[in-house]
Order: sequence, then structure tokens, then C-alpha cells
Amino acid sequence: LQPLTPEKHVAFTCEISTPGGGGGGGGGGPGPGGRQRARTVGSAGGETMKRELARKRLARLAAETLIIEEEETKTSPQVSIFKKTGAKSPNCDVTTSRQHIYNKVTTPGKKKPSNVRENTPRNYRELWQTAIKQQILLNRMEKENQKMQADEELLAVRRMKLEYEDLVNTAPEVAQQWEAILQQGVRCRRSEIRQQIGRGVCKWKRGEIWNLIVAQTGENTPPLPDEFVTKFSEWGKGYDDLKSQLTPHQHAILIDLGRTFPTHGYFSGALGPGQLSMFNLLKSYSILDPEVGYCQGLPFLVGVLMMHLEEEEEAFNILKFILFNLNLRSMFKPDMTGLQVAMYQLTRLLLETNPDLYKLLDKLGVDPSLYATPWFLTLFAANFPLGFVARVIDLLILDGKAAIIKVGMCMLLQTSHRLLECESLEEVMNIIKTDLPNLPKQSLEDVIRQAASLNVSRQLKKYEVEYCVIQEEITLNESGKGESYSSLSQQNVNLKKENAKLTERMSSLEEDLDNEREAVQTLHLELRQQTQKAESLENKVLEAEADRTRRQEAEAMNIKLLEFIKVQAESSTEFRDFYESVRGEEINGNLVT
Repeated sequence: LQPLTPEKHVAFTCEISTPGGGGGGGGGGPGPGGRQRARTVGSAGGETMKRELARKRLARLAAETLIIEEEETKTSPQVSIFKKTGAKSPNCDVTTSRQHIYNKVTTPGKKKPSNVRENTPRNYRELWQTAIKQQILLNRMEKENQKMQADEELLAVRRMKLEYEDLVNTAPEVAQQWEAILQQGVRCRRSEIRQQIGRGVCKWKRGEIWNLIVAQTGENTPPLPDEFVTKFSEWGKGYDDLKSQLTPHQHAILIDLGRTFPTHGYFSGALGPGQLSMFNLLKSYSILDPEVGYCQGLPFLVGVLMMHLEEEEEAFNILKFILFNLNLRSMFKPDMTGLQVAMYQLTRLLLETNPDLYKLLDKLGVDPSLYATPWFLTLFAANFPLGFVARVIDLLILDGKAAIIKVGMCMLLQTSHRLLECESLEEVMNIIKTDLPNLPKQSLEDVIRQAASLNVSRQLKKYEVEYCVIQEEITLNESGKGESYSSLSQQNVNLKKENAKLTERMSSLEEDLDNEREAVQTLHLELRQQTQKAESLENKVLEAEADRTRRQEAEAMNIKLLEFIKVQAESSTEFRDFYESVRGEEINGNLVT
């Protein structure tokens, strides 16, 4: 069915001979005197004509099909809209839009534009330089993209860590003052840091502020004693070495991971990044300090540290500072001696601050272990919001273990008016465990500021000594080697009386000393006056001696002059007369002026 061309017409021409020529209908050259036979379908070129006819018939059928399709598309609004939006090129000779779209797509087999030269020589050096520069640029862009992606991931993790609400919004001027303090570094005054903590801390800068306080405390305090070096075999190892070891407390740590901050996004995932970091820190500390090992309250402290610090090693160093330098590890020892001392200090402080509340709690049998134990071991994180817990740790790093005692005391005083109305143990515990954690944020912030303003270090030290003395006395009484409490109390009363007498004696001696000091000052004043008189007399004596010396010198000069005049008297009568007129005396006399 290929189209018939003029060349094919020539190839398939046939000639017919005359009747006498014996020419067949099958071919051969024209005989002499014969004529050419007309071309028919049955001739030698009939197959070609059949193909030509068949091609025309197929073209006609295709045209009719196209007309039918166009008529059908006239009734379809979608196709008409497509034809309106699909523009054809001016030189396009296709009959359908589908063929037009097909021809517009660039394919490798299509003919190249006429303006492009195939055999044009190229500068491969420039091409390689361009390719290298483009590759370097792509590599740089890829690195920047990776860095931006990493920064975005870190920022997302940090946002997830700090998913809690502050008690109060930090004012812009407070944030600026913290920036100035951080720029000063360890040279900043401690009083200024304490004042700023009382005003508030921005949670985005809390980790840097903790590091600043730790560094400043390390410079102003002596190093830890050498007993830890001899007692703990892993003391000198770094965090990476401790993290790579195994501990017998791994099972207990893994059990408590899911119980610590279960609603926080960073720690909610089972063995996610938050729980894994917490596990590494707790395991490393249990290896470093086998005497404490692991205690159930430690995950709350570690979790709050991980929220505000980026690196695990950084959080581990601050954890080590809190437990060793601030002596908080005594609360987590197996005997929990530090916890008992803290509860005794809290109760004694309550007795001196609010005796009515102390008597009510004592009457109802509200032991401090019922409410103070979870406060101190979890640093108020078991029941109170995270914003309040972070503020407690601010004071803890600044003031040490005394901070949690002051906060506990202020918490009781915050609801003292309601506690005094209670008539049973259940009512008191309901207020302490339910109402206190649900206080308004401003009230919790007031508790923190009140605790920051208290200075009870002397009282707490005194209460600690009292606890140790009472404990020693009870131990001796149980063993039968100690005196009774009544005898010791009587001795204490006698010593207080003697101390009062000595105090009075000291005050009288101080008065006598003041009188003696006044007398000494009077004597010093008189001595100063006598000294001035002596100096003036000495000056007068010196002046008199100077006058006497001058007179002696004048007399010596007069004598020499008289002798000279006597010698020259005979030769100079005129001079003798002049001298006598001036002196008014006889030269022969022995008078001397």
C-alpha cells in the first residue's frame, strides 16, 4: 500500500503487439506497426493500481472517521475547552490535537534545529572547568542543606525538650540582663545572679545559666577531698568510659524510665532519645558512685537536666556537681541520713516560724515523711508542674540543699490558713497532695521568690548539729553507755546559765575596756600637747644659742678692730678722730660696747 510514484509508473508500463506480431499480453517490446495496449487493472501493473486504490480508500475512511470524531467532540464541552487552550504551531500539518501534542514533545529521534552545527569543535577545557565549578557548587549547597537540616533537627529536639510552661513570662529587660551576665562570665557578682534568679529565668538560657553558676562556684570553693579518689575506683574516668561499662542497676533503671515524665514528648517514647540519654546518665553515675548506686528519685533530676542541656556529658557534670559538691548524695544513700536530717530541719524551722501550724500537724499525726519525702527525693517533680521544678533547681544550684528546705517551708506557709482549719489527717494530706500542686502559677512563683529571699543557713546548721547530738544520745542510751536525756537537759540549762553570767561579765569588761580606751586617748592628747610645748621651747633655745653665737662673733670682731686701731693710732690721727666721733668714747679706755 505504498504510494505510487512516477518512477514506479515507468517501471510498470506495458506494451501490446499487433495481431500479426504474435505479441502476448504478458509483456515484450512493441512490435513494428503495433500500438501500445491501454493500462488496465488486469495488466502487468495491476497490483500497483490495486495498492493505490486501497490507499485512497483507507485515506477516505480515515477522513470520514475524523469528521465523525469532530462531530462527536462538538457535543462535548470538555474537548472544546481543551482545543481552545491547546494552541497549534503555524507550520503544523496534523489533523488531530493528539498528534499535535505528540509532535511538540522533544524526543531523541527528532531532527535537530537547523541553527545547531553538529561538527562544531568544542573547548573541552572550558567544559571541564564549568563542570567542576558546578560540582563544587553542588557539593557546597548539599553541605549547607545538610547543615540546615541538622540545625532544624536540633531545634526541633530542643523545642520538644522545653515543652512546658514557665510560671510567669520573662520580661524582655530581664532577658537582656541575663545576656549581660552571661557575657561577663564568672566575673559577675554572686549577689547580682541571686537577684536575677529571684526575678525570673528564661528557659532557653537556663542551661547556660546553670553552667555559669557551677563554674563560678568551682572557682570560689576548694576542690573535693581526696577520699573520693581512694574510695571510688572509677573516679578519674570520663563520661564516655563510664557509659561503655555495665552496672548491676540496669534492670531497675530500665523499669523506672517509663515512669519518669510519661506525658512529656521527649521521654514518652519507649527507648527513644530521651529515655536512652537518661539511661546512659543514670548508668554512668551508678558506676561512678557505687555507694549510692541508683535511687528512684534520681531520674527526675536527670530528666530536668537533660531538658535544658544539649550534651549528655554536660548534664553528667552538673549532676556530679549537685550530688558531690552540694552534698545532695547523702539523701540518696541506702540509709538516707541526709533525707532524715532535711526533714528534721524542715520541722524545726516550721516550729520557729509558725508554732500553731506545727502544733496542729503534730496533734493530727502528720509526720513530715508523709509529704516531705517525695518533695525532697524528686525535687518536687512527682506532683508539681515542670516550670516550678525548674525554678527549684535554679535555687538548688545556687544555694545547695538548703534551697529545697526553704521551698518546702514556704509551700506550707502558703496554705497555712487552710491547714489550720483542718480537723483530720485526711484533710491535711488532701490539701498537701492535691491543692498545693494545683496552685496558680503566680502563687508558685511567689513561693520561689520568698524562698530565694530567705537566709536561714545558720538555723539549718544549728538544726543539723542538734539532730546529730540527739541521734548520738539515743544510740548511747540504747547501748547503755550514755546519760539520760533529763540529765543532759539539766546540764544544758546549767551551761546556759553559766554562759549568761559569762556574757554579763564580758559586757562589764567591755565597758571597762572602753573607759580605759578613753583614758588612753586623753593621755595621748596631753602627751601631744606637751610634745608641742617641748618642741617650741627647743626652738627658742636654739634661737637663743644662735643669738649668743652671733654676739660672740661680733665681740671678737670688735676686739680685733680695736687692736688694729691701737696699732694704727699713731699713724692716722684723722682716722682716730673719726672713730672717736662715731664711738663717742675714748680709745684709750677699756670699755667695749
